[in-house]
Amino acid sequence: MTAAKRTFTRKGLTRLGFGGFESVRRLRETELSSVSDGGGVYAVLRESDNPPHFLTRSSGGWFKRKDPTVPVTVLRAKWVDGAVVLYVGKADLGRNNDRGLCVRLGELLDFGSGRPIGHKGGRYLWQVRGSDEFVVCWREDPTPRASERTLIA
Repeated sequence: MTAAKRTFTRKGLTRLGFGGFESVRRLRETELSSVSDGGGVYAVLRESDNPPHFLTRSSGGWFKRKDPTVPVTVLRAKWVDGAVVLYVGKADLGRNNDRGLCVRLGELLDFGSGRPIGHKGGRYLWQVRGSDEFVVCWREDPTPRASERTLIA
């Protein structure tokens, strides 16, 4: 297993200081009560070994009248077999220090629930059957933008 593959597992992310590891469903039920307000990075994991089933319609919200749905052929072409981490994101605090992890993850989940939220990143998540069972983890980080870039690289 390559170093990148070892990093992009629950165990690897835990070693990198990530915590939480709660399902999308649980985060919605608890209104993200376990998520901090600080800036940081987060990841969305799919821990199933079963092949994904792609939906023809996204549950994502239409933001600025744009349908987030993409053709299933696009999803198939972008899918990486064996991948656990599906998405990496960041939460910069913003000018008023009010855009931390809880706010940004809330926007991601609200978008996936069909609300017209500007969170186009991660839009493919909501076209995979079972997205409520995806696991979200996060880490407070003083340099979220740089950390996100490092993780994606």
